[in-house]
Parts: sequence; C-alpha cells; structure tokens
Amino acid sequence: MRSLEGKKILTFLALPYHNRILVPVMKLLEEQGAKVTYFTAAAEAAFEITFNEIGLPYRHAQDFLPRVKDQIDRGWADARNEWQRRLLDSHWALQTVPLTIQDKIIRSMIENLNCFRALVEEEKPDLCFALHELNSWGKILGYLCHERDIPYITFQEGLCYGHPFLYQMHVEYSTTCVCWGDTDAQVLIDAGGDPKRISKLGSVDLWPAIERTTQPTAIAEAKKKLGVEPQMQVVLFLMSHANYNVFEPDPLLRWMINRGNTAIVFKWHPALARDVIKAATPKLQGIPYVFSLQDYDTYDLLGMSDVCVIVGESTTGVEALAYGKPLIAVKLPHNLYTYESFGVAEPANGFEDIPQKIEELMANGVPPERQQKVEEYLARHFTYRDNKTAHRVATLAEEILLKREAKHEGRKEEGARYYADSHP
Repeated sequence: MRSLEGKKILTFLALPYHNRILVPVMKLLEEQGAKVTYFTAAAEAAFEITFNEIGLPYRHAQDFLPRVKDQIDRGWADARNEWQRRLLDSHWALQTVPLTIQDKIIRSMIENLNCFRALVEEEKPDLCFALHELNSWGKILGYLCHERDIPYITFQEGLCYGHPFLYQMHVEYSTTCVCWGDTDAQVLIDAGGDPKRISKLGSVDLWPAIERTTQPTAIAEAKKKLGVEPQMQVVLFLMSHANYNVFEPDPLLRWMINRGNTAIVFKWHPALARDVIKAATPKLQGIPYVFSLQDYDTYDLLGMSDVCVIVGESTTGVEALAYGKPLIAVKLPHNLYTYESFGVAEPANGFEDIPQKIEELMANGVPPERQQKVEEYLARHFTYRDNKTAHRVATLAEEILLKREAKHEGRKEEGARYYADSHP
C-alpha cells in the first residue's frame, strides 16, 4: 500500500554528505507514493555539483530571480539602510567584517528568502526537509514553513561538541529534529530546544557505512584505490577544523619509516582552508605511504584503519569508536570537548608521544576497562545502532503528514459547523 500517494515533499540539498542522510529517506518516501523535489541554492562552492555527480534531478532557487526581482530590490534597499544606520552606531560592528562582504551577505540572504518563497509557493509542499537549521538556507526554509504551517524535519549534523550557544537555534522552526540519542538530545534541550520536537532515532548513514566499508573485499578495494599494500597496517589521523601553525610530524615519520609495513593517512576537515593544509604539510610530501587527503570518503578510510588518532574536536572521533577502532586523542588549545575526558581514548601530549601509543595499541589492543567505557559512551550517544534509522525517519514523516491531514480535516469540520450554526 502506498500510504503517501500524492504527497509533495521539498528537500534542500547542498553538500555530498547531505546525500548520505537525506537521499535514503527520500527514496523510502517515494516508495510510499510521495513526490520528492530536490532543490539547492547559490553558494561560494557550487552546490549543484552535488547533484550532477550522482545524476539527481533538482531545481535551483535562483531560477526564480527574474520573478522576484522587484521584491529583492525593495528588500535590499530597506535592509541596507537599516544595517548602515546600525553600523554607524557600533564601532565594533564596523570593524568586524568589511562593508563589501556585509553587503554581499545581506543581498544574498534577501535573494534566497524571496527565491525560496517563490519556489515554496509554486511547489506547495506538504512536508519539507533540510539537513539542519544552522545555516541561512535551512533557517530561511524553516521560517517559510513556519509561515505556511508546513511540517519541517531536520537532523543533528554531527557530534554536538561545541559551545551550547551554537545549538540555540537548532530546533527553532523544526517540527522535529532527528538526533542520534540521549547525549546530543540533552545538548539541544539545554540550549533551549523543545524536548517534544526532538526525536532520538539514531544515525541514518553511520551504521550502513560501517556495514559497507568493513567487509574484507571493501577494505581490499579501498587500500588498492589509495595505493596501500594489502598487508600494511594503517594509522588514520582525523584532523579537526583548527589552525595547524605548529605541526611537527618528524618523530612520527621516523617511526613509520623504521617500522615498515605501515601507512599513515592524514584526513583533513572538509571545511579547512587549503592554505592552512598546505602550510602544515610540506614535510609530508614525497614520502611513500604517507597520504594527505581532504576530499575523500572518511568511512572508506575508517574501514581500512587499524588505529585512529583524533586531533582536536571532531565528529570523526565518535565515528571511529563506532567502527570499533582504538582511538588516540591529541588535545588542541581551546578545545572544549575531549574524548579522553570520557575515558574512551588514549591521551597523547603531541605527535612525539604518538608512536609509542600506537605500538601499545597494536600489540595489546584496547584495555577491557576502556572498552567498557566505549560501550557505555556509544549507548548514550546512539539510541539505535543499526541500519534502520532511514526507515524510522520515513515512518515519522508519514505520521506527521497524517496528523497534519487530520488537523486540517478537523478545521474544515469545525468551519462547516460554525457556518451551519451561523446560517440556520
């Protein structure tokens, strides 16, 4: 039975990892009869590349620019005048961001608001999806859904390891925010999120990825693709979004060369500026079996790794633990979140300290008491540890749509009764 026959769903996609979370859910909803429309918007890095790489049809918000040009021009003039007045009253604001960049940001927000509104008015969706509300696109779509009483489903993007103020607006417009489990749900609640609008359903993409990338054939293929010999052990460095001015890998490289049969992979955060990576990695160039990667599938790397080293704050640390990998943690200055504070990672003072830690873990494995803490940590973070979260989200979406339909029918009946009572 196709329970969502004729329902229209509008989904915002931007970056490739959005696909891993949203597309599996959309496919399940389409199987139930829903019509899914994907759309994207303008950005510094063209989001439409995401769709073109996987051959997914989409609409672009900027297609509506000619239709809403007058609204944009009026809104731009009003907003610019008000923003200019506020800037001149604030020395701090005037010095923070160059005026030309402020102008560009304000203009793009006004364009997106009006283009999104035109798209929503044309599509008339019954339900909207986005990865989250923590960027301008997700927030604008949420506002428009709020205006029109359209249910809006978003997701926890990753481990909530930042300052609580970052999560204050995570559940502002969302009908429900799908999160992994108790720990991160509590972060959202402590930041002001409504507990009734937070659904603890697990991770859509992590457990299917573990199942896919830890098969022996998948590991062999991943090593071959990277250029690692099948018998080699792999140490994976998971580099967080940070400034790596001080990055001295010599002790690590000497250990690797002396040890032999070992490959080292540095996986850099996808949002880290290329010039930061370039400045940090000159000593890594030209050394066999040392890899410095940014645009590469982290799950493929986790699948082939023998030991993982988390440098700073990153979701990849909890993902490594979910993969069952021994974890070493290097704390960076100003980190609020440290894996070693939960007893789930071996602390290292710096890169000179890491070779000995790796040798111990490769020789002896993870101590039983730490393994128990890892199990407790994962249980707190993931309500479910299986590949069924996409199905749970699809079921939730169906329930939300049925409730909305019932509410609208109730309003119609109430209106009909009121009319009948008013016109005897």
